Amino acid sequence: MKIVLVLLILALSVAGCNRGDDDTTTTTSAPEAVTTTTLAGGGGGEAPTESTEAVAETTTTIPLIVLDYDVRFKGQGDGGAIMVVEVPQGEATDRALENLLLEVLDVHDPVAQLDVVDDPEAVELVRLDPEGLTEEEQQVLAEHHLLSYEDGFVTFTGPFEDVPGYVYGS
Repeated sequence: MKIVLVLLILALSVAGCNRGDDDTTTTTSAPEAVTTTTLAGGGGGEAPTESTEAVAETTTTIPLIVLDYDVRFKGQGDGGAIMVVEVPQGEATDRALENLLLEVLDVHDPVAQLDVVDDPEAVELVRLDPEGLTEEEQQVLAEHHLLSYEDGFVTFTGPFEDVPGYVYGS
């Protein structure tokens, strides 16, 4: 029984190490838990009986989500670039936006401010003073301004406003 358990753990470990280049792998594993219960023998010199139970590893593969984007505006501010990027409409997810943010911050370092939109009209509107926008223009931003990054603070906006923001970096 112990040999079968060792072979099972070894097989799962080998399978977990076989990863593709385009995938992110998340491994959740419980510690190797073995529960042994000793039952009293039925008398007459019978040996106690052992029951062994093992917990195995579970591997979940999540594909890396990559959005195409176009830099629609790039200017220079005191702390780095000020940018507006446009992604294809209807393709963004919160996870894809996080990956996009990491890519833009890496490629265009240093970035002080970044806005992500998915509509050409929103490219110009996101750069204007919100107080001066008409109701129609505010509605366009509410539907097509997806993410803001400013000095390390990430805020999801528009259709993703329910996704909690976070502080990036240290």
